[in-house]
Amino acid sequence: MPRPLEGAAVAVEGSVAAESESGVALESAVSRLNETARIFDRTFRFHVDEDSGRIVVRVFNSVTGELIGQIPPEEVLRVAAGIREFLGLLLDRYA
Repeated sequence: MPRPLEGAAVAVEGSVAAESESGVALESAVSRLNETARIFDRTFRFHVDEDSGRIVVRVFNSVTGELIGQIPPEEVLRVAAGIREFLGLLLDRYA
């Protein structure tokens, strides 16, 4: 069964992808997610993974600072980065 915060983070990532041109939309989505997170004593940190180019959301316990989880997981980021590198090699070879 999906946890509520995972669903919220996925919804924000989809919203960010759909409205990536609007900085206001991104700020609004992050603000809504952070408001929801406060109810569960959670903190979200967003960044773009350099190797895969994907938006990463890390979820921390606000009280202890402990990392609870990451969306998408590290394994998914490694696979995405590998695919990106492989496609680059193919383009180099056949270009």
